[in-house]
Amino acid sequence: MSIYTKIVEHYENYAKRETLKHLREMPERQLVDLGFSLQLIEEGVQAWPWRENEDALPPIRMDSVASFEARQRSQDANAAGKAPAKNTANVKDTQRTAA
Repeated sequence: MSIYTKIVEHYENYAKRETLKHLREMPERQLVDLGFSLQLIEEGVQAWPWRENEDALPPIRMDSVASFEARQRSQDANAAGKAPAKNTANVKDTQRTAA
């Protein structure tokens, strides 16, 4: 197993644990209405995607690390290109006056 695969699995498992935590905080009736199985939710991460009938509903998508990083780089590049220079100066001036 490559290091990349291990990293991807780690982030996917983290996302599943976080999702499971949020699902467990939701009312049971709402979970049933959304097509989740209460029994599968109780079984934990290994029972993912926690759906009673996987054919009836679209699966829950988990983003891979690579696609997340690509989106992040794109957003960072867009933010860097759109940030006006005078905002940076204003922040520096504010920091100087605050100090």
